Amino acid sequence: MIPNPTPDSTVPQVTLTKAHGLGNDFLIALEADNPGMELGPEHAIRWCDRHLGIGADGLLIGALPRTDADDRTAATAGRSGGTSRVDLVMTLFNADGSRAEISGNGIRCLAQAALRSSGRRDGEIRIATAAGVRTLRAEATHDRDTDVLTVEMGPVGEGPLLGPAALAVGAAAIGSVSMGNPHVVIAVADQETLDRADLAARRRDLQGDPRWYERAHRCRGRWER
Repeated sequence: MIPNPTPDSTVPQVTLTKAHGLGNDFLIALEADNPGMELGPEHAIRWCDRHLGIGADGLLIGALPRTDADDRTAATAGRSGGTSRVDLVMTLFNADGSRAEISGNGIRCLAQAALRSSGRRDGEIRIATAAGVRTLRAEATHDRDTDVLTVEMGPVGEGPLLGPAALAVGAAAIGSVSMGNPHVVIAVADQETLDRADLAARRRDLQGDPRWYERAHRCRGRWER
């Protein structure tokens, strides 16, 4: 639990938790713990800074559903889920303040925080996102700090077009897919090729189609033998 993340009168008093899924770490603010909270991209930028803030890959906000419109909007936005009542509405800000439709690791962290806030470590929870409704299931482990959460992300679909810079990466294959949010998938021969590509510096050049949500998605690669 991280109360009052920045001792500054211009920043709201917010109770946060921090969690990670596969090393992808997030700050989490639940409306149930912060009645009347109003958080935006400026808070993500400040708090997620790893040198001057708390440090995280993103800020997750879990709001209570206001009306059935939350369910209908989320259900029609994505391929998974349905129109039955949701437990939580998720907003995700990246560390640079941009918004993402969904994150598989992020939604699992949010679900764990919401369940634990209600005194539970096991069970099912439905979360509405900009990519649709997702159902998650949680199981407690012997480690009091660790739970196992699974989520059905739905089928992989075709992603937006890549920019012309993608051809210059030197990859064996490169493509774009969508899991509710777009991903760049790059196959390379070895780690050296991946390092030379310098994807972090070129991520915006790789993205060509305006359907890339706020053009702020991270490209990652991993070489395994």
